[in-house]
Amino acid sequence: MRPGKIDTTPGALQIGILMEVEEIYEEDKDIEQERISTEKLEVFIDTWEAWDSFLVHIITSLSKESLSEADRQILLDILLETRHRFVTDLLDGTAERDFVREQFISAWEKLSPIFRNQLGDDPSSPLFGYLAFFTAADALSALDKISPAMGIEISRNGLVRLARLLAEDKSLILDYRLGVNPELRRVLGLGAPPEASGPVTNMEELEIGGEEIDFNEDDDSSFKKLIMSFMCKPAWAKADKSTITFKDIKPWVFSKKKFETYVERIKALLEEASDGALNDSKIEEKYHDLYRLIVLSTAWQESCFRQFRVRKRKVTYLLSYNRTSVGLMQVNERIWRGMYDRHHLRWNIRYNAAAGCEIIELYLKKYTLDRIKKMKGGKTLNNDALARIVYAMYNGGPGQFEKILKRKKKGTFYSSDKLYFEKYSWVKNSQWKNIRKCLIGG
Repeated sequence: MRPGKIDTTPGALQIGILMEVEEIYEEDKDIEQERISTEKLEVFIDTWEAWDSFLVHIITSLSKESLSEADRQILLDILLETRHRFVTDLLDGTAERDFVREQFISAWEKLSPIFRNQLGDDPSSPLFGYLAFFTAADALSALDKISPAMGIEISRNGLVRLARLLAEDKSLILDYRLGVNPELRRVLGLGAPPEASGPVTNMEELEIGGEEIDFNEDDDSSFKKLIMSFMCKPAWAKADKSTITFKDIKPWVFSKKKFETYVERIKALLEEASDGALNDSKIEEKYHDLYRLIVLSTAWQESCFRQFRVRKRKVTYLLSYNRTSVGLMQVNERIWRGMYDRHHLRWNIRYNAAAGCEIIELYLKKYTLDRIKKMKGGKTLNNDALARIVYAMYNGGPGQFEKILKRKKKGTFYSSDKLYFEKYSWVKNSQWKNIRKCLIGG
């Protein structure tokens, strides 16, 4: 790679880049993708985590700037979509040649106008660093058109170097941090996180002790063990000692003998969390009852009203089969990284409920009701259709909005759509006895 002709114009400095490629890469689309190896999977996840950390870094670099509501929406869309795509593709277990590069190019296309609008508003900004960053990012976007022939990839080190162009701290290493990032929430317009009070632990499980129990025990045999080992790294959940005991969470561990009491306790908890979210929401009052229905039916579908599970006289938080989503509302830790406290999501059922309610409020207000109002023709949908849309996005991200509308039009719903709507109908018609099917069985 070497410089070519340099031209100056009143509006730009144009520098040609000449390249020589030894080998032309051609993707054979007729050959089925091979399953990704364990070694490649580890590198793939490490590189993506660096990319996700880079994306958070450049988004929060705008935290001191004035962003419009539309800008904040774009930033949130980009973050959620890239994370949902990662989780989905990882579970497929197939190797994609330039997954991170593709996400970078797609994200930068949408981020670039926001950054350019903010450049220069703050005279304290390192303008040279911004200029270098823009130049490098734009160059990658331009090279993307010929990258299959060049084999260009984006590495962790490359992302670190790009991030340092915007950072005053040149020791930046792009750690994949799992705690709450207040700046990220502020930039995205999410406000303060739910109150994180009460004891929690970093440990994976708690001993039940010597008392008699009547709890259902779960089996791990159906888990995808290889993917799980990478999706939930040991470093995520190791600690020397616990600050919580089984006694603290016992009322929230399901017992057959106290079935009715347990269900009513969870319903009351969810109603309280729903009211808390609505108090801070701009959702019109006519949709409040619908919102409450969606919260209850989502908790039923996602966890069958459970925060915890018991196995071999030990209790742990409920974890999805792919080890990404936890607790009562099955909040995805990777997708909502930086926006919620991971330990409280796992061990504090009230916090988990509040987080899930906040996410549902976001999808109902900004991603459904507001979006429908802007649709051409003033299209209106009944409450049942709105509930389907919100859950599809809760389960699969903002990109599901258009997809669920197409599925609705064709009448070809996914199994997850059908299962959720079953729970929604049961909640709507107060058929609470049906929750026995998943809590007890039969």
